[in-house]
Amino acid sequence: MSDLLTFSDQGDHEIVGDKSICFDLRFILTEAEWREGTDLLHPIFGTAYNPKPPLRIFFAVCGVLNLIGPVLSGWSWGEFLRDQPQRAALVLLVALACALAAAGIGMKALDRRLNRIDLERHIVVTNQGVTITWNNRVFNHEWKDFVYFRETANVVVLRNPGVRFWTIPLRAVPAAGESRFREHLHSKLPRRQPYSWSPDSSRYAH
Repeated sequence: MSDLLTFSDQGDHEIVGDKSICFDLRFILTEAEWREGTDLLHPIFGTAYNPKPPLRIFFAVCGVLNLIGPVLSGWSWGEFLRDQPQRAALVLLVALACALAAAGIGMKALDRRLNRIDLERHIVVTNQGVTITWNNRVFNHEWKDFVYFRETANVVVLRNPGVRFWTIPLRAVPAAGESRFREHLHSKLPRRQPYSWSPDSSRYAH
């Protein structure tokens, strides 16, 4: 459920600053929406929890290199296990982790554990920024805290510096306010399309 608030919706309440635009969004992401958001953000390689073929190949090569590394350094695996048991155990663990990642085994469960798409997300978008309440935590972001956004017909993704990003399904936005919501994002953030690393493709001055 979500609400679009404007000056007229807020009656006679005193408003400090320009808060004429406020989208109050509550939703639980579906797995399809989460996947669409991650694919939108990482169109070529995917993520460690949702790897695409190039990333799977990378993990497979990583595993093989870990297994043949000791041999290339002049050890047999028998000697390596006997003389360097702790180091050998570490190499085997890394090789196993790479193999699991390449095969995608356990990644879905890890993805769900880390990203908790089963929890409600409460996102409030205003002229000043974006406030996100999720997993008993509150994130207060000004617009300058985001690098860019990407969009499809179903979701938008707001990207923070580093690895954090936020997926918003457009079904959470009132139908009458979707175009205004998109326009608001365009006016506040650079827009990037999949496979595009240009600093700004939104044609807005930021």
